[in-house]
Amino acid sequence: MDAEHPHLLIVTGPLRDHLYERFARLYANASDVRVIKDRRYGERRRSERPRDDDRRRSDRRSRPPEWVFPPESV
Repeated sequence: MDAEHPHLLIVTGPLRDHLYERFARLYANASDVRVIKDRRYGERRRSERPRDDDRRRSDRRSRPPEWVFPPESV
C-alpha cells in the first residue's frame, strides 16, 4: 500500500475476473482504494509435508481487518 491508495482490495478465487471488473467499477471514483487481482492459481508450496518449525512469532490473523466489504454502515 502507499499514501495515494491507503486501502488495497485484492480479488481472488475462481470468479476473480468477473469480481475484479465489478469492484474496479464500484471503486473507480474512490481515490483511496486500489483494486488488484490475485494472479496466483495454485498452491505455491512444493512439499506436502508439514514444516517442523513455525518461525512466526505471533498469529497474523489476531488483528481484525481495518475495513470490510460491504461497509457495515451501508
